[in-house]
Amino acid sequence: MLPERSWIAFGHDGQRLVYKSRGPRAGLLRALGRKHADPIYRDRADGRPRSVGWVVAGVWWDVFQLVPLSECAHASAIGNADKRWTCQHCGSDVTALVEPKMVQAGSPDDPGR
Repeated sequence: MLPERSWIAFGHDGQRLVYKSRGPRAGLLRALGRKHADPIYRDRADGRPRSVGWVVAGVWWDVFQLVPLSECAHASAIGNADKRWTCQHCGSDVTALVEPKMVQAGSPDDPGR
């Protein structure tokens, strides 16, 4: 059985939830008192989809696992010759987290596209 982990969910309507659960979906549904969620996917830079959250009762929820800074792989991201930063743990492009800058939504530099 998986241990309980901490999660944070941001609703498109401004709501924010912090909860503990073995998995992100079950905890989100329990926190909202609901039983159904539809997945949300975003394309990675290489075009493959990745799950980023769920739609519950008409609200789009982006969900993230909360990790203590001492365990955070993004705290030890490494740069490369392309001036991009990559998380050593999951391989995610974390350039926007390491080097904040203004980026137009939907542009090639938008990490959320």
